[in-house]
Amino acid sequence: MCPNNSDKKANLRARYITHLAQYARQLEALWSAAADNHSNLSDIQSIAHRLAGSGKAYGFRELSQVARELEQALEQTEYLSRQERVSAASEPVSALLQALRQILKDEPNEAGHNHSQNTAVTKNQSENAITVLIVDDDKDFALKLSENLDSYGYITHVEQDIAQLEKAIANYDPLAVIVDMDFFGDRFAGARQVTYWQHNDGAPLPVIFISEHDSFDLRLASVRAGGNHFLHKPLDIPRLTTLLRAELKMAPVEPYRIMIVDDDEDLLSLYDSILVDAGYSVRMADSAQNALNLLDQFQPELVLIDVRMPVCNGIELGRIIRQHEEFSTIPLLFMSAFADMDVQLACARLANDEFISKPIEPWRLLMMVKSRVVKGRQLQSMDRVLIAHGENATQDTLTSLPKLAEVRRALNGLLKQPFERLVAVIKIDLRDFHTINNLHGHFFGDEVLQSVAWRLSKHLTEDSMLSREGGDEFLILSNEHSSRKELDECVRELVQAVNQVDMNSECSELGSVPLSVDVGVAIATGDTMTADELLDQADMALFKAKAAQDAERVYFDAELQVEQRSRFTLEQSIRQGLDNQEFLAVYQPIFSVEGERIVGFEAEHEHEGDSRRC
Repeated sequence: MCPNNSDKKANLRARYITHLAQYARQLEALWSAAADNHSNLSDIQSIAHRLAGSGKAYGFRELSQVARELEQALEQTEYLSRQERVSAASEPVSALLQALRQILKDEPNEAGHNHSQNTAVTKNQSENAITVLIVDDDKDFALKLSENLDSYGYITHVEQDIAQLEKAIANYDPLAVIVDMDFFGDRFAGARQVTYWQHNDGAPLPVIFISEHDSFDLRLASVRAGGNHFLHKPLDIPRLTTLLRAELKMAPVEPYRIMIVDDDEDLLSLYDSILVDAGYSVRMADSAQNALNLLDQFQPELVLIDVRMPVCNGIELGRIIRQHEEFSTIPLLFMSAFADMDVQLACARLANDEFISKPIEPWRLLMMVKSRVVKGRQLQSMDRVLIAHGENATQDTLTSLPKLAEVRRALNGLLKQPFERLVAVIKIDLRDFHTINNLHGHFFGDEVLQSVAWRLSKHLTEDSMLSREGGDEFLILSNEHSSRKELDECVRELVQAVNQVDMNSECSELGSVPLSVDVGVAIATGDTMTADELLDQADMALFKAKAAQDAERVYFDAELQVEQRSRFTLEQSIRQGLDNQEFLAVYQPIFSVEGERIVGFEAEHEHEGDSRRC
């Protein structure tokens, strides 16, 4: 019997701990002779580089941190004498050895542990089934749809009463919900009930709305109800199943092909396990030469390449791949614990793809891989179903950041729990971005957005989520600060990070294009019930910030809401007054005594007895 996912991860972790013991012995031996042998420092730096990239990926955050500090200490002293380098590395080496010893003390090596008790448990078929709830008052249609989905391997349940939506979800525990918009002549009944359920529950279930009608109002209602997709009847069943697979993160009928090139055996094993479990077909290479041999055989749709490898580094390998015409469109995703902007830009220029910094958590690896393999397959095929899949992905294809729906789900989850730290939404808008697009072109504008996304992500921890729904607005869900002062300092750093983005354009007389931002911040309180409330508050704060003459940061408060409500009420009153013809224009002549003639008029308006001069 094959081991389950938890067994595989336990075995990988146990093997990694065994390797950590080997690293500790190597490091001690190298360090004891480092003062006399200069090459030992390079070997120590290589060990630090590997541990910086793999530690956090295996759950040892502190190990990655101290390893990176040692690597940076050796990098920064590269041109100093051996004795000076040894002196600079002394404290970081001690910290890394201490971290390794602590892990080996706290984590007993369980490699080879017999997991038969776990693997002997046979799962019930219902535990592995993909359950879908269909809510539609057309019984014949619902049963036909149920039969179609059953033929694809789904287990379906049908509910005809939209008022029973919440109860049906609780009873059947589906992984996705398909909801008709129209019930008994009410075209918005489905969206209204889903909204009610989302406010009460907010479970992160994909919702696909279906309807015989198609209009802007219906699609807007589906978006506001948190719907992931809107499909028009009669349904395209293959497209529906493709969307379900994408939302449920299931492998497509033909698995995406991923090749990983890294000389770190531990990371190769971990990444292979993560991607295979997610349904990808994976091949691994521990050197550039092996990777080139695999290209023809495997025909990968994405190649993940470690930048720092012996003999032929990742950037050189990328250039070699690009020399082959048949591989010129394969997306390349470069990885490294070497935090250098020049390296990142070199990767971006080479393949027009992102550089991803190690350590890479499993969720982040899956997020980055998904958007790129979809993009790669689209370049190789014009299949309409796959294109629709790519357009409806939950990640932004330009920056690989999650879209607003993902933030909304995460935020709803946080709001249901007691707040140990501040839960805040930070909305950032690039000033005059439309002008940048117009003057420098959309390609340059895309590069700006990618650079801003990269800079912002470098200033956030795993307790924050960075998102881009589209345009020039970025959204950050923050849950890492214990005080307003800490949050404000974070916002200042984010603003400064964007201001420091250095983008050069041939269309600019100054060479570089300066950036500035407006920021709106909303902090959750005990009265905040839903994600949409907090997102709306961040919108209000950003609206006020954008109205200022200079770049501004605005925090939402009750007065701001009163101001917005007052402005909205005034606008509505003016519109109503115009519609009801309650305004009367009165013109007063301006008479020139010298010329003895009328030279102009002053206009006044009267509204319910109130007279004002315009």
